[in-house]
Amino acid sequence: MSLNQLPDEIIRHILFCLPPLDTLHGVGLTCRHLARLSKEGLLWRFHCIQTFKYWHPSHAFRTILRLPAPQTDWKKLFVLRYHQNKQISRLLDGILKTKVGRLKRFEQITKFGYDAKDFLLENCDADDSFEDVLARRYFAHAALNAIHRHLAIEQWIHLKTVESESDTHNPLELEKSLGAFDMFVLHGQPGDMSDITRCLSALTAKFCSGHPQMREWTTRQKALALNRWIRAMNLTGLQHPEKDYRNLRNCLIGQALQHEDHESIPIISSAIYCSMAQRIGLDARCNAFPTHIHVVVTPAPGRDLDDKRVDEATQPGKRMYLDPHGNDNEVPEQKLRRLLASFGSEHSRGAMDPTPTSSTVIRAANNIRHSYQTFMGQQDRETETDLTRLLHGHGPMNLNACYYACLWAMLILVPTSSPDWEEMFDKFMIEFTRYCPEDVWVVDKYVVPLYRHFATTRRRRIRPAPSDVDDAWRMVRYVQRGDNTPPPVFSRNGRGNQDVSFEVGQVFRHRRYGWVGVITGWTFMGGNMRREDDDENRRPEAPYYSYMRSTTAERNVIAEENVELINEPELVLKMPFLYAGKYFKRFDPETCRFISNLKEEYPDD
Repeated sequence: MSLNQLPDEIIRHILFCLPPLDTLHGVGLTCRHLARLSKEGLLWRFHCIQTFKYWHPSHAFRTILRLPAPQTDWKKLFVLRYHQNKQISRLLDGILKTKVGRLKRFEQITKFGYDAKDFLLENCDADDSFEDVLARRYFAHAALNAIHRHLAIEQWIHLKTVESESDTHNPLELEKSLGAFDMFVLHGQPGDMSDITRCLSALTAKFCSGHPQMREWTTRQKALALNRWIRAMNLTGLQHPEKDYRNLRNCLIGQALQHEDHESIPIISSAIYCSMAQRIGLDARCNAFPTHIHVVVTPAPGRDLDDKRVDEATQPGKRMYLDPHGNDNEVPEQKLRRLLASFGSEHSRGAMDPTPTSSTVIRAANNIRHSYQTFMGQQDRETETDLTRLLHGHGPMNLNACYYACLWAMLILVPTSSPDWEEMFDKFMIEFTRYCPEDVWVVDKYVVPLYRHFATTRRRRIRPAPSDVDDAWRMVRYVQRGDNTPPPVFSRNGRGNQDVSFEVGQVFRHRRYGWVGVITGWTFMGGNMRREDDDENRRPEAPYYSYMRSTTAERNVIAEENVELINEPELVLKMPFLYAGKYFKRFDPETCRFISNLKEEYPDD
């Protein structure tokens, strides 16, 4: 009996069990009967759900899932995603193959958004059998990180636009705009902005289910009950504030919600409370109180906190203040006012009022910046400690990413007329060009117009240099030109290059200091170039080698006489070499060396 002779119900069951590409390119082409059955909406709806977890918002995937299957062309949607993945695969292969046009390919992948995430996640966990496994994993992670950063930046741009166009408060903006910082350290794990929203909704539902009588409560009763419940559930506060206050994870709302201890600094504790309070109908917002953010709860118009009617014109309803970070009870307004008076008049303006979401985000960014400054003041900046440790990823790398995030947030949300804006811009351009050049198109889209506005405004106050208005534009074009320029070639057949003793990919130990690194390049710098580890009597034309260490992407330089090759593959395999994929395809234990992916520059190594 042929497949075509089976009852339709059995054929449908078989089609659900077949790989979708077999149905698309095989079964559906055999005869009209099977072609008709293989086009049914329920089948391709099933394959879309099973094959793809992440979707670009333009598909409105959660919405169309609730519609009857015939109302959506599910097969067309599956085919679209399938062809997108093929296109993304070609772009990723191009990134792995050549430096020329690499940033442009990153841009194209990033613009796919979450439609690219499933494919990239597969490559982030590429099997060891891939010939270019390290490079594939590294650049897939880099592309995924670029997508996450772009979504975060778009959220801050959206917040700025919303606040400039309307005074209406949208409670979702707070959790999403704070959650945008988590996007910079997501690493393909759960905890994006949508996950944060779902987590807060689930917590609110849990609170409501435990308090069925809540509808009968006054505003004050609801506010206090929620505050006490949140604190009883250990969702806010710090166990050891004296030593943990600056820990990076306490500055991120997604980390606070996901971590088993749920620790957070006051601004995050208050944001968690406000997000949940808005879901039960309370007007609760963060305020701008100096040193320690509080929550201000405003009663409904025409009512007081005990739900009694008041005349708004003559007796507006008083607000109440809460400290979810450290207090179960209401904080007396007079206590706050006395404390505020002790700070001086320069701190009093608006400190008792609800603050715009953008101000809260800027304050959160400043907390991250303080954590970064604390870390940079330490002598050891490569070892992971509680200060930098997050749920996933390498601590110092995460801190750098969060610092980059805080610079993005402040560039977007702080007015360009602020005296600090130019300093932030200068620091941002250093971080962008050094660590995230794949964001060049986003910088061109958002930062260049901001800088032009800044420079034009400054021109009215002081006379700028002739190129001042185009400084950001010039830097972006410089990066883009570099992306289109083939790298210089260092051939061992070139003049004098035969004397280069070591090759790209070889692992060495520093002869004097003992740390381990990998050679990533070589050049002749001449006798006038000095380095900290130079010897006084070294040959004037001896080669220098660029190298990377196990936890940093920086390409530092070492003199040839300080290179001591090692043949200890077990040692190398134990070391993280987090950025190895940026330069190498894989590690070969037999030769104890990394296989170069820099053949454009060093064709003979």
